[in-house]
Amino acid sequence: ANVSIISQAIGLAMGLERSEVCFLGFCAMAHDIGMTDHTALVNTPARLTDEEYEKAKAWIVSKGIPITDMVVWNSGKESFYFEDTEGNVLEIVPDKGIWPG
Repeated sequence: ANVSIISQAIGLAMGLERSEVCFLGFCAMAHDIGMTDHTALVNTPARLTDEEYEKAKAWIVSKGIPITDMVVWNSGKESFYFEDTEGNVLEIVPDKGIWPG
C-alpha cells in the first residue's frame, strides 16, 4: 500500500493528470496484490479502454476484493472504488467520459 501512496505522490509532484495519477496508484497496488501476470494491461502506454476497465474490475472481484463504491458520471461512464490491504481507497476509471480532455 505504501508503494501505491508513494507512487501517487511522485505522480502529483511530476505534474501528471489526475487520471494518470489514479492509474499509477492502481499499477503500484496491482503489483503488490499480484496482478503482475496482467502485464499487458499494466504496461499499456494509454489509459484504460472500456474493455480493459471491465477486465480490471472482473479481476479484482475474482480475487475477493470488495468494490466499496461505484459512481456513474453524467456521461454514463462509471468508475469504481476498492481498498488495498492497508485500507487505502483506489479508484479505477475508463479512458473517456469522466473528465474533460
